[in-house]
Amino acid sequence: TFATGPTPVSIYNNTIYRAMEYWASPQIWPTSFEAMMLYVSLDPAGGGAADVDLLDPRSWTMTPPLPFDKAWITTFNWTHTQPLQAPGYLEGNAVVGPNNNEIYNILRFNALPYTNKAIILKLDQRQNALIFQQIIDFPGGNSKFVIRRDPVSGLYLSLVNNVTNTVDLNMRNILFQYSSM
Repeated sequence: TFATGPTPVSIYNNTIYRAMEYWASPQIWPTSFEAMMLYVSLDPAGGGAADVDLLDPRSWTMTPPLPFDKAWITTFNWTHTQPLQAPGYLEGNAVVGPNNNEIYNILRFNALPYTNKAIILKLDQRQNALIFQQIIDFPGGNSKFVIRRDPVSGLYLSLVNNVTNTVDLNMRNILFQYSSM
């Protein structure tokens, strides 16, 4: 079973990128989600505009699903003593990197009882694989967010449901806009 949320695609260098998740057995939310990236070249022959059938599954490349690895938790500088409840990731955003030649999958990280964390995976197109990069502090990281890169300024803009209430850690009733600097 495949799953995802309403997250944006990225188009870069005549290629469409879309983050998705595979929901592996036993389908436990969110620990059973495995990150993936789908991508399709709009110019596969390299000779200009091509007639690519986006509805034909053979046009697309899909990375193997990458399960969440609990060992990644130890790479973050946590300031807590409580264990994470059902850690996992989901609803990735395909994002063009700051140097314009890398694609990342930035995912919500369910790190309850801690909030506002995300996980960054890097797409290696030569190996057709996603590679763990890091866990980051990110507003809305366990709730909901979308990331877009402004092609003119290079700034990243995000709409997020930042968790600001320590009682309701799953809140989604306040929309924030953030920008990189």
